[in-house]
Amino acid sequence: MEKSKIVPGFMRLRFCKNETRLVEKAVNLLFFLYFSLMRKYAAVVLFVALCGLKIPVAVAQDTTLTIRAIEGLKYDVPRFVVRPGTRVHLTLDNYDDMAHNLVVTLPNIQQIHIYESKDLKDWKYCSAFGGLGAKNSFWECPDLFELPVTGNRQKKWVMLIGRGPNRVQYFVGDFNGKVFTPDSKGADYLKNGTGLEGLVFENFEQGLTNWKAEGTAFKADTANDVVDYLGKSYAGSSAKISSTGKLISKLFTISHTAINFLLAGGKYPDTTCIKLVVDGKVCRTATGDNTKVFRWNGWDVRDLMGKQAHIEIIDSHAGTDNAFIAADHILFSNKLLNQQLEHAQWLDYGPDYYATRTWRNYDEQKSTGDSVVAIGWMGNWDYAGKVPTQWGKGFQSIPRLMTLKQDKNGYTIVQNPIPQLQQLRAEVYQVKNVKVQGTQKTGFNPEKNSYEIDMAFKPAKGSTFGFNLLGGEGRKLVLRYDPVTSVITLDRSNCTDYVTDAEFTGLFAKKITVPVNLFNGTLRLHIFVDQSSIEVFVNDGETVISATTFPSEKQLGITMFSEGGTTTVTQLKAWQLNTIWK
Repeated sequence: MEKSKIVPGFMRLRFCKNETRLVEKAVNLLFFLYFSLMRKYAAVVLFVALCGLKIPVAVAQDTTLTIRAIEGLKYDVPRFVVRPGTRVHLTLDNYDDMAHNLVVTLPNIQQIHIYESKDLKDWKYCSAFGGLGAKNSFWECPDLFELPVTGNRQKKWVMLIGRGPNRVQYFVGDFNGKVFTPDSKGADYLKNGTGLEGLVFENFEQGLTNWKAEGTAFKADTANDVVDYLGKSYAGSSAKISSTGKLISKLFTISHTAINFLLAGGKYPDTTCIKLVVDGKVCRTATGDNTKVFRWNGWDVRDLMGKQAHIEIIDSHAGTDNAFIAADHILFSNKLLNQQLEHAQWLDYGPDYYATRTWRNYDEQKSTGDSVVAIGWMGNWDYAGKVPTQWGKGFQSIPRLMTLKQDKNGYTIVQNPIPQLQQLRAEVYQVKNVKVQGTQKTGFNPEKNSYEIDMAFKPAKGSTFGFNLLGGEGRKLVLRYDPVTSVITLDRSNCTDYVTDAEFTGLFAKKITVPVNLFNGTLRLHIFVDQSSIEVFVNDGETVISATTFPSEKQLGITMFSEGGTTTVTQLKAWQLNTIWK
């Protein structure tokens, strides 16, 4: 059998000397890239971990999978077929028993396959994981590792999966070396929406019993192959048959500040849509995004509370080009879920965090314990080729320590900046118990956009608090929290000075909304601003938002604001951050 040809790539080698003392050696090999090879062979990425051993390598696509890190280290896996475009993740764990587990992603199938081997030659298929979370796009860049649970000595296994092209979802559960089993509460949350805050008005599990149907367009089934709905059923019209109709709900009293729903279908605001009707008048409306993927949408209805209303789901579009609408899981809540994302557990809610890699610091195991450090690519394939950079099309996030926190829906990953970043801090600026009304300066005046802010605030009832960052030249980056709908918003619609590329601007200039609760009436924000990015850790890292910004060097202004009432900033610390470059 002809040996696989190694496609040029980059390798980083970590060795394990013995069970108690791990010595790390780095071997970096940079190969020349030949376009002829890249065209001929489908490269895949292999990631090896052996009791701390992690070796990213590049391999070729044929019937033999060759792992070659340095001269003398070579394994062949006969008859293991790597399909074009496949990403491979190899985890070798349980060093004492020399049990090896290979985790493989199959693009466009949304599955993680697990294999095992005793000798790295013969491989046996063990299991496949899938069917949960965001399932509409390719899965790649997987990782499988243990994390400690805060507050007890328990550990749980975590599976990270990149949902292309720019998001990372995660699952928490157990792994016995052959099968990854998600936690039951987490699986129920992902599959049925159990644990979502609020009152379920309609989930369509009983069909259209509570709705008046007009026309022939609607039925309760899965005929459109729409994905990422909750439960077993949803309400939808047909994308294949040109039919029209309307669903009308029963009357209800608006008792919460938000009405949320999963929505998919054609982007025809007047003819494929969902509407909120109050006193015979359409007060809110939403349409699809021209996909067959359910994503969270919602309406802020604080001004309509106490009024009688009904909902209409409409398909009056007489065509077949995405001419359908589908809705599921209508939820009355005081938390607005309008983030336009699938129902999943997201590692980061920002638009620029992907391809997460993890590692442990074995040289300082006594001080770091079981902690896992993660880093991600701050970029987005929607506009990565158009960003205004002189070199490179993205950069790395700051490293983050990861742990688990147990909650009513199972487990949540908590992320916080590694403490070593504190070495970059200059002199601290600090204030306490500041009352904010309107817009006012913070008192912190960085010389460049490379700084850290750690603060907490208590908003008054009905008031909105936030920061205007990167201010100057008529532009700013707005970070705002609204306690009425429990939503934090990062608005970069007028942030960058790069406005000459209309296509880039249309993709980049958007608002990012994330549902976040106050904790005992307080919200904590830990903000890292760099010259082209922002990373926000909310409530001690329970929620993270990462985004690129690309402001001009003169956009240095920082102000804070409170609208609709007085906000108390209980504490604020800020530091200019020194450069890591020598």
